[in-house]
Amino acid sequence: MEAPYAHTADGGRDRSRLRRTTLFVVSLLAAAAASSSPAAAATSPCKHTRSAGLSTTQAAHALGCLVDLQRARSGLRPLRTNPALRAAAIAHSQDMAAHDVFGHTGTDGSTMPTRVRRTGYLRDAHAWWLGETLVWGSGGDATPAALFASLMASPPHRAILLAGRFSQFGIGLVHGGPTSDDADAVTVTIDVGRRSG
Repeated sequence: MEAPYAHTADGGRDRSRLRRTTLFVVSLLAAAAASSSPAAAATSPCKHTRSAGLSTTQAAHALGCLVDLQRARSGLRPLRTNPALRAAAIAHSQDMAAHDVFGHTGTDGSTMPTRVRRTGYLRDAHAWWLGETLVWGSGGDATPAALFASLMASPPHRAILLAGRFSQFGIGLVHGGPTSDDADAVTVTIDVGRRSG
């Protein structure tokens, strides 16, 4: 597991001369789901969380439900699905699965803010905050509950997904793992964000 890192950068001034501050918080989880899931997954009203062989849409929905359930239990508002963040997340997961890599830098050298910017999510935003978590698993470790347990067992990942500063998210869950021999694996990118115009 690589060490997580955080970076804060000043994006300078936009055309309206308003200060744009960016908070780019990312962390990396290198495979291996936890053997037991947290209580949120055990007593969840979310559907299909322990099912294998789900469609990517079903699995992403179940994972998102678990994240929002945990946020509610932590006194936080749920995250709203954002199509632009989802597009950035799906593209990065597809890139990792197709090229047998696992990390926040895309095979084209892109970073998470670069990928999110390409979707138009940051257009006309005067201030924005972004975060990204990655996880993958195969077999029994590829269920939404197991993926969620891995994320919650990692303090940096938990901190990103349960941060009150974020209001939107996009989940990119694709079949295939970051190594070529993981045919039953899934690779997941969750991009979270908030912007103000």
